[in-house]
Amino acid sequence: MFLSRRQKYEEIKTQSLLQDKQKELAMLEYEIKQLRETKENLVEDIFNHQQLNDKLKRNIGFFKNYLHDIQHFLLATELKYIDSLNGLEFESFISDLLVKLGYTTRVTPASGDKGVDIIAEKSGYLFAVQCKHYSSSVDIKAVQECFTGTTIYDCDFGIVCTTNYFTAPAMAAAEKTNIELWDRDYLIELLKEAFVKVNVPDSILADDFFYTHDHDPSPLVVAKKNEELDSLYDDAVNLVIREGKANVSLLKKQLKIGYIRADRLLKTMESRGIVAYDDQTKQRKVIIKNNI
Repeated sequence: MFLSRRQKYEEIKTQSLLQDKQKELAMLEYEIKQLRETKENLVEDIFNHQQLNDKLKRNIGFFKNYLHDIQHFLLATELKYIDSLNGLEFESFISDLLVKLGYTTRVTPASGDKGVDIIAEKSGYLFAVQCKHYSSSVDIKAVQECFTGTTIYDCDFGIVCTTNYFTAPAMAAAEKTNIELWDRDYLIELLKEAFVKVNVPDSILADDFFYTHDHDPSPLVVAKKNEELDSLYDDAVNLVIREGKANVSLLKKQLKIGYIRADRLLKTMESRGIVAYDDQTKQRKVIIKNNI
């Protein structure tokens, strides 16, 4: 039976559409295959990345331990050197240490020093420093001499620094006369800060250097997370806001802390926009008027 022209046309059209659909299906199957291969490659890349990440974590851990050992060795070497000094050499060493910590210093004459070995200045404050290179604990006499010398030299603060420790009467006298006592333990902390600090980016040594979540936090979030605040920071902020002024003497007296800690608290408040920049005057302006 002969097909009509119309039927032949419809048949050809149908075959053409079927061929087009078959081509589309083949293309779709090809794209699905490509996507599967891409997925497999990504899974492999993620696995390799995780392995590399774990390896780097282990290496960072080894590096931290190695760095700790270096710092421990440097500190032990520094302490051994200090212990080998005589009295005058120890005075010179403490003067250099204070310079590294941002002070300007002047060593007083060996004779007639009136109980003060070093006159130091920082941020507009004057410090009378007495150095005691002792093999035994420092007694109350050193505190009394420093207190007298602080008055004679018209200094704001007095400090007695020793390679050893202080007797109970010396500590009691220091509390009453507002003389700072830097014993061996405190000296070690200053040495860590000034001499044996190894400069490595904090971000590398941070425990959250590697992230396992989908996206990294902003630099500000990381900075705030890694920041270690002094335990008295909130008390210090509340104090300066309440008093409407900010200075080392206020923090020392009200929080019963030493100059260096008070100075660090002020610098932290400065970096956070709570008090004004240190213009080498004793008084800083409080920028905010209520607690944050």
